[in-house]
Amino acid sequence: MKKMLSSIVLVSVAAVFGPVLIAAVATLISINLPPNPVQVRTEAQKLVSAYRDEEKNKFVLYSSIPPPDGAECGYEPAQLFPGDQLMESAKEGRFTHYWGYFILDDWRSDFEWESFNNRIAEELDENGSQFQLGFLRRCINFTLARPVCMSQVEDLVRATAERVPRSFGGTESIHRGTVNDVVCLYADGVAARIGIPLQSKSDN
Repeated sequence: MKKMLSSIVLVSVAAVFGPVLIAAVATLISINLPPNPVQVRTEAQKLVSAYRDEEKNKFVLYSSIPPPDGAECGYEPAQLFPGDQLMESAKEGRFTHYWGYFILDDWRSDFEWESFNNRIAEELDENGSQFQLGFLRRCINFTLARPVCMSQVEDLVRATAERVPRSFGGTESIHRGTVNDVVCLYADGVAARIGIPLQSKSDN
């Protein structure tokens, strides 16, 4: 019986710490390899991607209060989208003007969320330890110590997110402006269809 218990303990320890050791060795090897010119994603981007695959972490990485529906385009929301059109679409399965806006606004939010994640990854790449980033990513993906590593990654990501500016700049700002223009162009189309005066974002 003692031998059996000892075997079970050894197997359990090996199952937990074996993959962790492999993750550490694999990380040491990878950071000492010459840079791969065709590598698309950095270690930090891979880590942030592994972390945000947890749906609950989406709101840790990026959260914002959406603007009143259509108000960012200069319209009065209740006038542009009268009634509870989202509920109508959900219950009756039919397209409403607000349903189209809702889809576009979700697309805009995804863009902002993705951009913020990229800035977090850039900050980690510039100031983080490549060994730490690589080890934590492998720990999350391939070991039974995942909960422990997830806790460390959450602390790391939260601290990094606090240092990252939420404002947009450079080409990212241009892209965000284009995304907002598409949403407001749709709002203008709705306004034209229901017969209310066209507005502009600068009016708001």
